Amino acid sequence: MKTAYIFILLLVVLFGKAASIQGSKVADGQMSQSPSVSQYDFGAAFAYAVNIESHGDIYAYNQVEDAKGLVQIRPIMVREVNRIIRVWRIAGVKDYVHDDAYNPVLAREMFDLFMLYHCPCGTIEQQYRFWNTGI
Repeated sequence: MKTAYIFILLLVVLFGKAASIQGSKVADGQMSQSPSVSQYDFGAAFAYAVNIESHGDIYAYNQVEDAKGLVQIRPIMVREVNRIIRVWRIAGVKDYVHDDAYNPVLAREMFDLFMLYHCPCGTIEQQYRFWNTGI
């Protein structure tokens, strides 16, 4: 049962809009000085990153890099996403913490915010390379 739930949740995250899922920290319309997340679809780039980084393992952990979750989010990425939230003045959003990387919905939000700010255009491969190399 738990495996089925995780599989369905993974499908929703990969192919749905993470910003509209209950439990998300950022809802459409909360960004006052940023482009709308819904204008861009990073789903394919997210799926590509999941395949390469964790092979779909929600609880993947790389001890060497302290990278967690589906897309192997490092602490520096969490800090950068929190900085983006402050720059764009996203109302009512609490900062992400590193353990949020284990939540597929929140991991997708962090991925989308990071990509929207740093690399909104480009091919899936270019977006993934930017994600992987970081800031």
